[in-house]
Amino acid sequence: MLRTLPLIILVLILSFGCKTPELTNPKSWVGMDEPDTPFIDQFRNPAPEPCEADPETGPATVAAKAPDVEEGAPAPTIAIPEKALAGQRLTIGVARNEAIEAYLNSVLEKLQRAWPGEPVPSYVFLRPSPEFGSFAADHAVFVDYGLLRTLESEDEVAALLAHEYSHVLLGHQSLQSWSSLLGVAVDLYQTTASVKYRTSGDQDNLLKDAALSIAADKLGQNALIPVFSRDNEEDADSLGTDLLILSGYSPMGMVNLLQRVADWEDRQEQLKEEIRKAEEEARKAAKDGKDELSMDKLFADLGKATNKIGRKHYAAKDRESAVKQYVRTHYAGRPRNALLTEPYQAVFGSGKVAQYFNGLDDMDNAKLAAISGKPKDALALIRGKRCRTLIQDVPYVRYLDRDIAARNKKLKLKTLEADCQRDDTLLLEYRLLMIQYEAKAPKEALAVADTAYASLDKPELLLPDLIRLNKKLGNESQSLGYLVTCKGSGDSGLISSCQENLNTEKEQ
Repeated sequence: MLRTLPLIILVLILSFGCKTPELTNPKSWVGMDEPDTPFIDQFRNPAPEPCEADPETGPATVAAKAPDVEEGAPAPTIAIPEKALAGQRLTIGVARNEAIEAYLNSVLEKLQRAWPGEPVPSYVFLRPSPEFGSFAADHAVFVDYGLLRTLESEDEVAALLAHEYSHVLLGHQSLQSWSSLLGVAVDLYQTTASVKYRTSGDQDNLLKDAALSIAADKLGQNALIPVFSRDNEEDADSLGTDLLILSGYSPMGMVNLLQRVADWEDRQEQLKEEIRKAEEEARKAAKDGKDELSMDKLFADLGKATNKIGRKHYAAKDRESAVKQYVRTHYAGRPRNALLTEPYQAVFGSGKVAQYFNGLDDMDNAKLAAISGKPKDALALIRGKRCRTLIQDVPYVRYLDRDIAARNKKLKLKTLEADCQRDDTLLLEYRLLMIQYEAKAPKEALAVADTAYASLDKPELLLPDLIRLNKKLGNESQSLGYLVTCKGSGDSGLISSCQENLNTEKEQ
């Protein structure tokens, strides 16, 4: 846990003439007149008086001066939020790399020093995803490796972490509650499984299955990522910019980052359009009787996921304009530091980190090859030298190795059983073992489901499986008990999936 930083707090008190603030119900300035002081000043008590504007440099405030941290002052203690780490086991987990984690959390420490009080404990984790994403959840910050590798300076890294950490500091709650996304997640999770292991059939259909599985995989992962309101995002941009500048970084770090996000958003719109076109083609094929596997349900799930994930869209281009105006208003007189490219390159340009990212690339390419009907190519990639070194540190690589081995009929069941005894076992790994057992050993499959349910803190994602397996084994009371729990979620999609699984035939 983080402890009070007496020397840093003393400097802040002397610099700004305030007491250590309490983080209670921060005001949002959205919809109000532009304030005279930066967003962060509402957390100083009392707020500093604005200084007279310099005729040459424009407006400036006391807060525009970064707090001078006394040499030797204790650094914030970085605490690992175990709840956040455990929650990622429901998706693709995290990738624990010592060098990358140390660097990211050292940047977070610098940002925490700029906060006028005891900073909220947090920790930055790397996600083994090639996507361009980051988010804050349960006091932790998660960053996709695909995003990190596109940046060019420590200032951009700091801008990214400052924005996400601001959500933590401000106590922002996701617009999409956990239960509101269950239906989306369960539908994608269950439906893709029906096409996942298909290895024969019309080639066009197989390619279509692959395209849909890829889309479902991307949307399914993103469906469990928090979504904040536009007001929350604007506040996080403002506070994040304050933390960035007061930590000595260039505001261009935030501007450059948002420009990259804007480019990514353009590509995402293209992806959504491709999904819509594929939906039209598949529906036409199904209507003409040419599609041997109905895709209606999967397309409905994809559409539902796309709509939910994108329903509160705040364009990065608008955010970039707002940040520029914010900097002009509050930090016009502040010297602009040069972008710190060398510290970033020292970490992400190193041979070891480059090799690590190359291994994650092979992991992603192996996954795409597998769901594109090329299991042999997938196996060669996932068991290549670069990927093989990641199996112990990256649970998702471990899962894909077993999953691809199963597609090639080379899975060693004992190996997968051992995987499911680890502290970092993913839901995907438990479910893969359930799939291997269910047809011939449903009792063992149920035992795995029970273990997963307890180990992962009773995730509602598993309720349909528990209902189906108990019903198959004649455990009517247990099935009905889980159905009651399912209905208590209030999510129509989840309830529908649970009801469908209740109709499973009993084993003879």
